[in-house]
Amino acid sequence: MRVCGFTKAENVCEWLDGKWLEHHILDVLNPLKNKLHLHECALNVETKDVQFEVDVIAMRGYQLFAFSCSTDTDSKGGKQILKKKLFEAYIRARQLGGSEARVALVCAANYPERIEAEMKRDVDQEGRIRVFGRPDLANLNFHIEQWVLSQSGE
Repeated sequence: MRVCGFTKAENVCEWLDGKWLEHHILDVLNPLKNKLHLHECALNVETKDVQFEVDVIAMRGYQLFAFSCSTDTDSKGGKQILKKKLFEAYIRARQLGGSEARVALVCAANYPERIEAEMKRDVDQEGRIRVFGRPDLANLNFHIEQWVLSQSGE
Protein backbone atom coordinates (compact mmCIF):
# COMPACT_ATOMS: atom_id res chain seq x y z
CA MET A 1 0.00 0.00 0.00
CA ARG A 2 1.30 3.45 -0.92
CA VAL A 3 0.19 6.48 1.13
CA CYS A 4 1.45 9.94 0.11
CA GLY A 5 4.59 8.49 -1.42
CA PHE A 6 5.32 6.18 1.51
CA THR A 7 5.24 2.43 1.03
CA LYS A 8 5.05 1.34 4.67
CA ALA A 9 3.35 2.68 7.76
CA GLU A 10 6.72 2.52 9.57
CA ASN A 11 8.15 4.99 7.07
CA VAL A 12 5.31 7.42 7.75
CA CYS A 13 5.81 7.08 11.50
CA GLU A 14 9.58 7.55 11.14
CA TRP A 15 9.02 10.67 9.05
CA LEU A 16 6.55 12.13 11.55
CA ASP A 17 8.88 11.25 14.43
CA GLY A 18 11.67 13.46 13.15
CA LYS A 19 12.77 12.76 9.58
CA TRP A 20 10.59 15.69 8.52
CA LEU A 21 13.15 18.04 10.09
CA GLU A 22 15.89 16.73 7.78
CA HIS A 23 13.64 17.40 4.80
CA HIS A 24 12.86 20.85 6.16
CA ILE A 25 16.58 21.71 6.45
CA LEU A 26 17.13 20.63 2.85
CA ASP A 27 14.13 22.77 1.85
CA VAL A 28 15.73 25.73 3.66
CA LEU A 29 19.13 25.18 1.99
CA ASN A 30 17.99 24.70 -1.61
CA PRO A 31 16.72 28.28 -2.14
CA LEU A 32 19.95 29.60 -0.57
CA LYS A 33 22.20 27.69 -3.01
CA ASN A 34 22.93 30.59 -5.35
CA LYS A 35 23.15 33.26 -2.68
CA LEU A 36 25.55 31.21 -0.52
CA HIS A 37 27.40 29.56 -3.45
CA LEU A 38 26.43 26.08 -2.29
CA HIS A 39 27.19 23.62 -5.05
CA GLU A 40 25.86 20.53 -3.33
CA CYS A 41 23.09 19.94 -0.81
CA ALA A 42 22.10 16.41 0.10
CA LEU A 43 20.04 14.40 2.56
CA ASN A 44 21.07 11.27 4.49
CA VAL A 45 24.63 11.02 3.21
CA GLU A 46 26.17 7.62 3.95
CA THR A 47 29.83 6.72 3.62
CA LYS A 48 31.11 3.40 2.33
CA ASP A 49 34.44 2.99 4.12
CA VAL A 50 33.27 3.69 7.66
CA GLN A 51 29.58 3.05 8.21
CA PHE A 52 27.90 6.27 9.30
CA GLU A 53 25.30 8.74 8.08
CA VAL A 54 25.03 12.53 8.16
CA ASP A 55 21.48 13.93 8.14
CA VAL A 56 22.02 16.88 5.75
CA ILE A 57 25.12 18.35 4.13
CA ALA A 58 25.90 21.40 2.05
CA MET A 59 29.17 22.10 0.25
CA ARG A 60 30.52 25.60 -0.28
CA GLY A 61 33.66 25.27 -2.32
CA TYR A 62 35.74 22.79 -0.34
CA GLN A 63 33.95 23.57 2.94
CA LEU A 64 31.49 21.06 4.34
CA PHE A 65 28.49 22.18 6.37
CA ALA A 66 26.92 19.22 8.16
CA PHE A 67 23.51 19.41 9.81
CA SER A 68 22.36 16.99 12.46
CA CYS A 69 18.62 17.05 13.13
CA SER A 70 16.68 16.08 16.23
CA THR A 71 13.21 16.78 17.53
CA ASP A 72 14.45 16.25 21.10
CA THR A 73 14.28 19.13 23.55
CA ASP A 74 16.68 20.22 26.27
CA SER A 75 14.33 19.26 29.09
CA LYS A 76 15.03 16.33 31.41
CA GLY A 77 17.56 13.95 29.79
CA GLY A 78 17.14 15.45 26.36
CA LYS A 79 20.06 17.85 26.72
CA GLN A 80 22.52 14.97 27.02
CA ILE A 81 20.98 13.27 23.98
CA LEU A 82 21.36 16.48 21.98
CA LYS A 83 24.96 16.97 23.08
CA LYS A 84 25.78 13.38 22.15
CA LYS A 85 24.17 13.81 18.73
CA LEU A 86 26.07 17.05 18.15
CA PHE A 87 29.36 15.50 19.25
CA GLU A 88 28.86 12.57 16.88
CA ALA A 89 28.02 14.95 14.04
CA TYR A 90 31.12 17.02 14.86
CA ILE A 91 33.36 13.94 14.62
CA ARG A 92 31.68 12.74 11.40
CA ALA A 93 31.88 16.17 9.79
CA ARG A 94 35.61 16.37 10.54
CA GLN A 95 36.10 12.88 9.08
CA LEU A 96 34.26 13.87 5.91
CA GLY A 97 35.34 17.48 5.50
CA GLY A 98 38.55 17.90 7.45
CA SER A 99 39.39 20.72 9.83
CA GLU A 100 37.38 23.29 7.84
CA ALA A 101 34.12 21.36 8.28
CA ARG A 102 31.35 23.10 10.17
CA VAL A 103 28.50 21.40 12.00
CA ALA A 104 25.09 22.52 13.18
CA LEU A 105 22.50 20.82 15.31
CA VAL A 106 18.92 21.74 14.50
CA CYS A 107 16.66 20.70 17.35
CA ALA A 108 13.70 21.65 19.52
CA ALA A 109 15.76 22.91 22.46
CA ASN A 110 14.35 25.97 24.22
CA TYR A 111 17.84 27.16 25.18
CA PRO A 112 20.12 26.14 22.29
CA GLU A 113 22.75 28.69 23.29
CA ARG A 114 23.44 26.70 26.48
CA ILE A 115 24.15 23.51 24.56
CA GLU A 116 26.29 25.44 22.09
CA ALA A 117 28.30 27.12 24.87
CA GLU A 118 28.97 23.82 26.62
CA MET A 119 30.08 22.13 23.39
CA LYS A 120 32.33 25.06 22.46
CA ARG A 121 33.89 24.95 25.91
CA ASP A 122 34.41 21.19 25.89
CA VAL A 123 35.04 20.34 22.24
CA ASP A 124 35.23 23.26 19.86
CA GLN A 125 37.06 26.37 20.97
CA GLU A 126 37.41 27.42 17.29
CA GLY A 127 33.66 28.11 17.00
CA ARG A 128 32.81 25.61 14.27
CA ILE A 129 29.66 24.40 16.01
CA ARG A 130 26.22 26.03 15.94
CA VAL A 131 23.00 24.95 17.64
CA PHE A 132 19.68 26.10 16.26
CA GLY A 133 16.74 25.51 18.58
CA ARG A 134 13.08 26.28 19.01
CA PRO A 135 13.60 30.10 19.05
CA ASP A 136 15.35 29.88 15.64
CA LEU A 137 12.91 27.60 13.84
CA ALA A 138 10.47 30.28 12.69
CA ASN A 139 13.23 32.13 10.79
CA LEU A 140 15.64 29.27 10.18
CA ASN A 141 16.55 30.32 6.64
CA PHE A 142 17.88 33.66 7.94
CA HIS A 143 19.81 32.05 10.80
CA ILE A 144 21.39 29.39 8.59
CA GLU A 145 22.31 31.99 5.97
CA GLN A 146 23.99 34.20 8.57
CA TRP A 147 25.86 31.25 10.07
CA VAL A 148 27.16 29.99 6.72
CA LEU A 149 28.32 33.48 5.76
CA SER A 150 30.03 34.01 9.12
CA GLN A 151 31.81 30.64 8.89
CA SER A 152 32.96 31.41 5.36
CA GLY A 153 34.65 34.64 6.37
CA GLU A 154 32.01 36.97 4.91
